[in-house]
Amino acid sequence: MKKIKNIILIVSFIFTLIFFFLLFRYDEISNYCYLNGHCGFLIDILNSFILTFLSYISVFIFPFSLITYFLNDRVFRSWIIYTCIWLPVSILFIMLTPNTGASGTLLSITIRGGVLILADILFVLISLIIIIVQVIKVYFLKKKN
Repeated sequence: MKKIKNIILIVSFIFTLIFFFLLFRYDEISNYCYLNGHCGFLIDILNSFILTFLSYISVFIFPFSLITYFLNDRVFRSWIIYTCIWLPVSILFIMLTPNTGASGTLLSITIRGGVLILADILFVLISLIIIIVQVIKVYFLKKKN
């Protein structure tokens, strides 16, 4: 299990570095893409998917994998199973949600942005619940023995 923890931690860290590089270079990359006519509808969808996927990994997966890295294997296993189910399902829902919504208001947020925020909040809350419950279970199991 230690090997899987190491791999997930390293891969999520690399994706985090890529995400922040793209985040700080996004204007340059998108300007190059659109000015040279290399972008189309498919590129926009792929761009949206990659940014959604990388943002999930960098903002949520990496910190939680870092937290669970130092905890018991049972805690990590429970959290990683949840993450492997949650990540593709939430990205699918986010990608299928239309990117339309309010404009010109103080808090202009698209429908997709609302779904993304809701998915993020749910992921964090459920991850914390899973980690806390598993830590308590492991603690009481050790206390019984």
